[in-house]
Amino acid sequence: MVKGTHGDFRETRLRGNVDFPFELYEMRSEGSLICVDCHWQEEVELLRVERGGLNLSVDGTQQQLYPGDIAFVNPGQMHQMKGMTRDTMYYAYVFPMKALLFEQEDLAQVKILRPLLENQMGFPTVLRGALAGGIRDRVDAVIAWNRNRPVGYEILTKAGLLEMICILGQQDCFIEYHANRQNDVCKEILLYIQNHYREKISIPEIARAVGISENYFSSFFARHLMKSFAGYLMEYRINQSCILLETTELSVTDIALECGFSTPSYYIQSFRKLKKMTPYRYKHGESGARGVEHV
Repeated sequence: MVKGTHGDFRETRLRGNVDFPFELYEMRSEGSLICVDCHWQEEVELLRVERGGLNLSVDGTQQQLYPGDIAFVNPGQMHQMKGMTRDTMYYAYVFPMKALLFEQEDLAQVKILRPLLENQMGFPTVLRGALAGGIRDRVDAVIAWNRNRPVGYEILTKAGLLEMICILGQQDCFIEYHANRQNDVCKEILLYIQNHYREKISIPEIARAVGISENYFSSFFARHLMKSFAGYLMEYRINQSCILLETTELSVTDIALECGFSTPSYYIQSFRKLKKMTPYRYKHGESGARGVEHV
């Protein structure tokens, strides 16, 4: 991942390859709860829950997804996913709308594809029941083609996605969508944390920096990030310290101070609480799984 307009919270990794920038992710709990931190990207993300349950937060609105449910995340929307059970499994398919455009503009492109590309309208957040049934076969076909990659799967994938978009249009499922101020504030908060986590950060200070009231800040943060500000800041600092543990020879004391902890003992205590081990054990290869990547 590289830094974008809003820093590390924007997904800018290459999907697939330059010739076919589409990518399928198969997400499994493997004994622990899936947790994909808050982020956003410029592509559309399509979710298909196979097993267990998934908490999906999109722009501060939370939804619970179960097997058979279909969900979409539109470009620019802040979102995160958390597994509800230890056997949760879901697919995430990420694709750029611009790759579905035709070289020669036609009426369908003018009325549906281009408005989706330009965020004049958006995909629905969740489809379930009979509403999801109409496109589930197409979604499953796209997943199968991208898992098995038969000859011509790229064309099949585009055709399947276009057919899915057609069905959504026929069922009048598209929503009015455009970037909103709350979404921008959430991105500004995360960028502020990224830039200042090494320092002491107070709620009045960060609330003033992003232009919302101190009294509103905590409830706003909890709704959009699904955790408290103090808890998120602590986790962010710990995760930044993990990078230093893995890539530098800095002492635990130096890393603690570099990542905004007041004392090394407080850092070690906080690290053990979150990672279930000491920084020393983590540094020397006993970390096991080091978290779930953004998708």
